[in-house]
Amino acid sequence: MQRSGPGNSRGVGGKGGAAAPGRARPSIRLPHLSKGGRAEFFDQPAIDQLFAIVTSLTAELSVAIDRLDTLERVLTGAHLIKPGAMESFRADPGATRERAQRRDELLQRVFAVLEAYAPSPSPRRLPRKS
Repeated sequence: MQRSGPGNSRGVGGKGGAAAPGRARPSIRLPHLSKGGRAEFFDQPAIDQLFAIVTSLTAELSVAIDRLDTLERVLTGAHLIKPGAMESFRADPGATRERAQRRDELLQRVFAVLEAYAPSPSPRRLPRKS
């Protein structure tokens, strides 16, 4: 189903024309919960798990890149940092610890999909690097 918007004059439900002036178009409500089981795209569940992880990582990375780009543009535009300042920055030990904690939390979110597929309540964990 196509939604109306810039470049699309078909409107809701695929019928041509725009809404009459002063009249709002009917809103389309999509269900919040899927019905049925987890979507399966591949023959082996492990491949579906990896696909879900990659998709989750891509979404996380996209948001992070956009936020970083916004921050750099705002700070550079306000002449609060010079272009290239982000690349030359070196974090102090406190910031390094905070980043490590945030990274651990991110990994927990990303790999939560494995716990959903795990046969037991306590999935195996890889040893952490020191």
